[in-house]
Amino acid sequence: ELENLSFRYRCPREYEQIEKQLAELQLSEKPDVDVFIAKTKEILEANGIDARIELRMRSPYSIWRKMQSKCCDFEHIDSKHYLRIIYKADGLQEEKKQSLHIYAVLSDCFKERPCSVVNYINAPKENGYQSFHVKFLNPKGQWEEVHISSERMIRNNRLGCTAERTEENLKAWLEKFRAVLKDIAYHTNEMDYMDGVTASFYHDNIMAFTPKGKCIVLPKYATALDFAFEIHTEVGLHAVYARINGKLSSVKTVLHRGDCVEIGTAEDAVPEADWQNHVLTYKAKRSLGSFFTDRPKMEYKRCTCCHPLPGDEVVGFKNTEGQITLHKRNCLTAIRQASKQGDTIVAVDFKENEQFLFPVRICIRGIDRHHLLSDVVACITEQQNLSISELHTVTQDRIVETTVDFEVHSSNELKQAIENIRKIKNVDEVARIDIE
Repeated sequence: ELENLSFRYRCPREYEQIEKQLAELQLSEKPDVDVFIAKTKEILEANGIDARIELRMRSPYSIWRKMQSKCCDFEHIDSKHYLRIIYKADGLQEEKKQSLHIYAVLSDCFKERPCSVVNYINAPKENGYQSFHVKFLNPKGQWEEVHISSERMIRNNRLGCTAERTEENLKAWLEKFRAVLKDIAYHTNEMDYMDGVTASFYHDNIMAFTPKGKCIVLPKYATALDFAFEIHTEVGLHAVYARINGKLSSVKTVLHRGDCVEIGTAEDAVPEADWQNHVLTYKAKRSLGSFFTDRPKMEYKRCTCCHPLPGDEVVGFKNTEGQITLHKRNCLTAIRQASKQGDTIVAVDFKENEQFLFPVRICIRGIDRHHLLSDVVACITEQQNLSISELHTVTQDRIVETTVDFEVHSSNELKQAIENIRKIKNVDEVARIDIE
């Protein structure tokens, strides 16, 4: 309600436009909706179920938010309204039985949309919201979203944490809220305060589970990385892979409601630079922000043409902002720039740092034989303890050509790798090539 009110005054024209479209839509859909409601009432009464049905239109803000997230117009937003079936029941177990009973009798009469059931009764949203959602096909061939809720659920959904007005209940919620805000405020130097707040208190959420059945609540479109950081910061920082519903997956994989997620870790694993673009939760953003803030940063920018490495003979060019770009001394770009901007040249000692790795690519040509490729891989990974990121190999007329991408700390490390590969039986040529 507060968001909708804010939207009304922050964007009055958009609010008015959507409100008008919703009013027109309600009038045009009323005959079809009334038929569906009448049929639903008839089914419930025939099965001795005492319940009332309400038609609820989505708020303008809710519609606008969907339009923004899906990048579409008003006409292409589905579920602009939904139906509430509200019944009376005593106790949670009775509520569950009645909700499933109503679902069962309606699904016997209406076609159910596959995978549309969402059970928020057993797995409430982060804000405590409970209901049983499902979509049925109405006589006009349109999907009707139906929310099956008890009177208690409706009341609690409206009042939130204050619905159960016990001192312990309110205190627990306020302590959690205060702790999150204090943590966000303390780390405002690492991320924007409002970004932290919105990342911590989100609208739509999903529930994923650990292999032991622990429920992890995450925002919609969260990834396995978000899941890892919710388990523990160290799990997120040392994550290597995810196993989602038993399938090996990248930690950047977007999760869905009900996914069972296992995170694989390694002590020597560290976050990758692009991980910050693949997380949504405040905890993940803050942890990654802290990690990259504390890490040493490269003093120089490397030329994207010659890709100099520590240990190479390099020359630096300082721009007006004081940033230095490194080039190999034989780089054509550097030679041209030196002739035009010689006064910007600076002497640089580009030293190796064990915390910095640089991507390189080599091309290997040789005579094909059994285990040639495995020997090349072992030479890089086992002898020098370097990680291969990409490998392509083609064999034609018993001549094999292989390109390997891996990361090194320095030009000396690359030279050593090349020398070791040259010693492998049947290898004829090894050379570094540019990464495009």
